[in-house]
Amino acid sequence: IRDRDVTGVQTCALPISVSWMQDGINLGVGLPNGNILIWDINKKEKLREIEAHNNRVSCLAFNYNILSSGSKDRYIKNFDLRIKSPEISKIKKHKQEICSLRYSIEGDLLASGGNDNIAYIWDTRNLKNNIFNFLFDENSVNPYEIRPYSVNNLHQAAVKAMNWCPWKRHVLATGGGSKDKSIKIYSCDCNKLIKNINTESQVCALVWNEKEKEIISSHGYNKNQIIVWNYEKAKKICELKGHMDRVLYMVKSPDEKYICTGSGDETLRFWKINDEIIGKNKFKEEDEMINNVLVH
Repeated sequence: IRDRDVTGVQTCALPISVSWMQDGINLGVGLPNGNILIWDINKKEKLREIEAHNNRVSCLAFNYNILSSGSKDRYIKNFDLRIKSPEISKIKKHKQEICSLRYSIEGDLLASGGNDNIAYIWDTRNLKNNIFNFLFDENSVNPYEIRPYSVNNLHQAAVKAMNWCPWKRHVLATGGGSKDKSIKIYSCDCNKLIKNINTESQVCALVWNEKEKEIISSHGYNKNQIIVWNYEKAKKICELKGHMDRVLYMVKSPDEKYICTGSGDETLRFWKINDEIIGKNKFKEEDEMINNVLVH
C-alpha cells in the first residue's frame, strides 16, 4: 500500500501510524514529520492536517472526537477535532519514544506505553484544557505536569503491546520487549499486579478473547509465534506457528471467531480462534491457519 490508504487516496508521505474514529468513517494518519492527517474515507477527502509534533507520530488513539497522539519527541498530545484550534492538552512524562496508546473500553482512562519500559494510565478528565488552566493558575509550575492515574513500571523493556480486559473494568494487559518477555495483567484502580506470565519471547501485541476468557499474545524473537492463554490460570493453551518474522500486529474480528496477524515476513495470516463446538483439543496444528496473504 506504501504511500496510499486502502481507498487509493494520496497521503503524500509514508504513514507511521493509523487509527479509526469509532464512526468507522474518519481515519487518523500519523506522519514522519510529526503531522497528523484526518481523512473522510467515504468521500476520499482530507478533512484537516494538524501540525502536532516535531518528530514522527508513533501511535494514535481515538476516543470519539478526541484524538490522542504519541511521538518520538516524547509528548502525548490530545486534540478535540470539533474545534478550530484542536490541541487541548499535552503531556511530557515518558523519557523515551511513546510507542503505544490505548483508551479503556469506557473511554475514561488512557494508557500510554513507552520505550522507557513504563506504562502510564491517565484519567481522561485531566486531559482537557490543562494548558488553558495553566494561564490562569498562579500555583501551576509546569503546564505539562498532569499526574498519572496509575503507573505500571514492572517491565524491563519497551511496552508496545497493550490492551484492556473487556470483562474486568480498568484491568490492563501489557507486554514487554525482548529483554522482558512477560505479560503483566494489572489493576489500574488499586495499582496491583494481578498476574505475571513469562512468555519466553518478545511480546509484540495482545488481544482478549472474551467468549473463552482468554488472552492472545503475538511474539518476536525467537519463535515468532502466537500464544493463546487461559486468563484465570495464566496457563498456555496452545501455540500458533507460521510466521517467519516478528508478529508485530494483531487484530480480532468483531464476532471473535478469527484473528488477523501482520508480520515482518510481509504476510497477513488469518487464524480461527473460536469454533461453534469446542472439543478437548481446541486447535489442531494442521488446521490453525485458515488463510495467508502475501502483502509485499
